[in-house]
Amino acid sequence: MTLYKTDKALWCKLFPTTLQEGPLGWFTKLPTSSVGSFKDLTTKFITQYATSRPHHTSSLSLLNVKQEKGESLRAFMDRFSKVCMSIRNLMPKIAMHHLVGAIQPGKFTENLIKRPVRDMDELRTRATKFMQIEEHVDYHKAYQAETTSKESKKEKGRGNRLEPKRVDRFKENCDPRFNSYTPLTVRRGRILDEALQAELIPTLKSSQTPQNTNTSKHC
Repeated sequence: MTLYKTDKALWCKLFPTTLQEGPLGWFTKLPTSSVGSFKDLTTKFITQYATSRPHHTSSLSLLNVKQEKGESLRAFMDRFSKVCMSIRNLMPKIAMHHLVGAIQPGKFTENLIKRPVRDMDELRTRATKFMQIEEHVDYHKAYQAETTSKESKKEKGRGNRLEPKRVDRFKENCDPRFNSYTPLTVRRGRILDEALQAELIPTLKSSQTPQNTNTSKHC
């Protein structure tokens, strides 16, 4: 069309060839002789379809994105990322600021306050680690609840005639707790270090040495 900039009558004739379905039906129903120039056609078309223009999302929409109570960190991060992708030219610092404030108080937010991140990439990397820990804890709770429920049903079926089954504590501590585990993306030592710094697992405290103890021996 740039080759015929001055021939606006030709523009009016060629314009309907670019339309399909609804817009083409609207064009064919225009009253006869109601279009006197391409400017008239432009005005009518914009007036008809002004409400169909896509509405661009601004960074203010991030204020409404909050992690719901009970919502997993992974689900929230996916929802937050979708909103960020719909915002044009979103500055990473603004996204990071809203993200930190939108997360429910907990171990992850405490970790971010103690050790602030430099950019969004570092924040996503750290969030991934907490997702894995969170999913592992949820899996453990669900498995433990299911096991407890099964044992409770068995005990009710047996009644009080049989003695409770004795548990070998040493064997229970040595055997694997689950048949399968979530694959790790980093070394175990690094995950343990992150968990200790985030205070997700208790640290071992040394006990006081009793009096008259042979200090040359250690356990």
